[in-house]
Amino acid sequence: MKRYLLLLFLCPAFLILKAQSNIDTLRLTDYLSKIEQNKQCIGSLAIMKDGKCIYAHRLGKKLIPKDGDVTVPLYRVGSITKMFTAVLIYRQVEKGLLKLNDKLADYFPEIPRAQDITIYQLLEHTAGLGDYIMKNDTAYIWMFSPASHADVMKEIIRQGILYEPGKGFKYSNSSYYLLAGILEKKLGKPYATILEESITKPLGLKNTRSGVASTAEVLLPYQMNEYGDWVEVPDFYFPNVRGVGDIVSTPEDVNLFLHALFTGKLISKEHLQIMKPYGDDRHGRGMMYMPYHEYPYYGHTGDTFGIHSIGVYNEQESISIAMSLNGTTIPFSEILLGIFDSIYGK
Repeated sequence: MKRYLLLLFLCPAFLILKAQSNIDTLRLTDYLSKIEQNKQCIGSLAIMKDGKCIYAHRLGKKLIPKDGDVTVPLYRVGSITKMFTAVLIYRQVEKGLLKLNDKLADYFPEIPRAQDITIYQLLEHTAGLGDYIMKNDTAYIWMFSPASHADVMKEIIRQGILYEPGKGFKYSNSSYYLLAGILEKKLGKPYATILEESITKPLGLKNTRSGVASTAEVLLPYQMNEYGDWVEVPDFYFPNVRGVGDIVSTPEDVNLFLHALFTGKLISKEHLQIMKPYGDDRHGRGMMYMPYHEYPYYGHTGDTFGIHSIGVYNEQESISIAMSLNGTTIPFSEILLGIFDSIYGK
């Protein structure tokens, strides 16, 4: 029991329950309806098996009339973006355009110790870089307004190297910003175009894209005010985090992406294995590992300033589960636990 409690602490955004083929949709819908009535969260959930959506539910449509008018709500999926960026890197490796041991100095020589940093290290957060979003070790304040590429690079350079490249670990948004930049430099196209041409268009992900500042379809985050009403709150200016956390999508599209990734439609089995974590590694090289007993689940979580997302895949059962919540009054982990309890009758 201590091991599982530790797992929940280490992975506060997610607790996996044993996968089953038969989803208790009635119990799940009942649970979701209750937390919606209690104003505990708003957002969307989707479950896919064998590439087919077997369950979808939207919460809060009646609570926020403006959002209810949106036919297909899009959500900022935060760091789930990193899985897309990693896949784009592996695709270029398979084409012979990049190598995992390529040096950062080949693309951004101005970064401290760039000659000692590889693409592989950028992917697995072991390059020694900091986190440009946390400017001056403060909160995310400066990400709410447009920042130029030069401004971002200046901050990455200012933070310098925190440890010897390849000899430590620190979750690094800076690393993935640079990976997106490597893609742009190598292919001579914006990240958004590369994403569309390589992933979203071939897979038919009509509701997934990058480079979107704001549209009516992209739902804003909400918080509950003292009167019990959901009110909009500001979020990041997302072009500042392209390739890092800027993708907009739906739970259905995230599931389709995961199914394609794990069934060989995007990268080879060899590179999928490289992407996965192993040993004590939790973040891998673009993908997180979230096990329960002997049942392995892979995917990523994503948090913006006010939206919480998750997308995970179980290879043994060919089941994927994705969710984005743009408003919560109780911990995200508690909601997820309730959802999985309901799905599997726990």
